[in-house]
Amino acid sequence: MRSKGRIPRRRMPRVPGPPGHDRLPCCLSMRALQPARIEIPRCCLLLTARMSMDAKRTSTRENVRFRRFHEGDSVEELTSLLHRAYEDHAAAGRVFFASYQSPQDTRHRLSKGECWVAIKDDALVGTVTVSAPHARPAGYPAPEGAGSFWQLAVEPSLRGSGLGHRLLDLAESRIAALGSSHVAIDTSAAADDLVAWYLRRRYEPIGRWRWGVTNYDSVVLAKDLSASLDAT
Repeated sequence: MRSKGRIPRRRMPRVPGPPGHDRLPCCLSMRALQPARIEIPRCCLLLTARMSMDAKRTSTRENVRFRRFHEGDSVEELTSLLHRAYEDHAAAGRVFFASYQSPQDTRHRLSKGECWVAIKDDALVGTVTVSAPHARPAGYPAPEGAGSFWQLAVEPSLRGSGLGHRLLDLAESRIAALGSSHVAIDTSAAADDLVAWYLRRRYEPIGRWRWGVTNYDSVVLAKDLSASLDAT
């Protein structure tokens, strides 16, 4: 008999769960139903990034062609490319001349050597100007008769595609073809990544220089092209 004054306990209907849920420990039954978190190994992430970079390089290699800068080409467009390519250096406080030079300055610098450009889908995406042997100011530390290049630039969106290496290969091959066995260049001594890039390409620091159109000390780098040819 029910006691007077007591409200009977209402039994909640049992809701059926997934098959087998009643055989799991209560602490695991719901956890087991959660989707498993998939941990991707770091090596796989690196491989994916490498494959993406290789695909970018392959696409760039297939679609880019090199030619001399023509008289009818736009100096303004070339100047704009230089500004874009060097703006990160300027933002970091290293004011390369190429980051702010005028079209008139660009035209003057073109007159000092051979200007080569890289074209992708009819767009200007890279450039370098070479000269050999190259005349330098008195006191500039460089091997006798060495060639040089300047205004080496790559469209920022194509960094990492290998285009910079191809432009450097082009510059070195042209300097050798023009009769110089050495190449000497200079860049900001504070541009660690850029200096390291040249060191990996077997350039060696041989001195310092200061240009009046920049706000930094330059490290002068040289490379023996004949040794490079022998190595290949």
